[in-house]
Amino acid sequence: TTKEQILLSLIQSKKWREMSSLGLAEECRKRQVKIGQNADKAEILRQLQQDMSWNNMDADALKEDCLRAGISLPDETACTAQELRRRCKQVACWDTCSLEMLRDKCTSRNFQQASECTRGELMAFLKTFKTLDPPPAPEPAAPDSSRPTRSEEQPPRSPQQQQQQRQQQWQ
Repeated sequence: TTKEQILLSLIQSKKWREMSSLGLAEECRKRQVKIGQNADKAEILRQLQQDMSWNNMDADALKEDCLRAGISLPDETACTAQELRRRCKQVACWDTCSLEMLRDKCTSRNFQQASECTRGELMAFLKTFKTLDPPPAPEPAAPDSSRPTRSEEQPPRSPQQQQQQRQQQWQ
């Protein structure tokens, strides 16, 4: 990070501190920074500053940040500053999610125990950025031999045939 970048970041941060919560929320929308529904001004400001910080980091600094936050690193071929930045931002987004939303996100990654896990356990799984193999498909149910198959069933009867059958039963 150069001195010029630091100075620009400080100026931007000062502008943000002077903005209303509504203005900060609009700035988050523009920058695609996810904020919690009930985030106050201080939290929104913190998230914008964190986003700006990640945008100014090189790959090595982002790796350190990921490791410090418990975020798994991608394999060496995909370990670019852009991918590391994406992972940091994704985890920040997950931090704003409700417990139920985290469970849904884990379930969509085939984490079957999601409904029994704590928020911390769900976040630890998500920070691996893994999608597990889907569970094996259930065995198809064996046909019920006591029930007639379609070919053994009688064809539908007309109302006249049904009435004739009822009359024969009464005789």
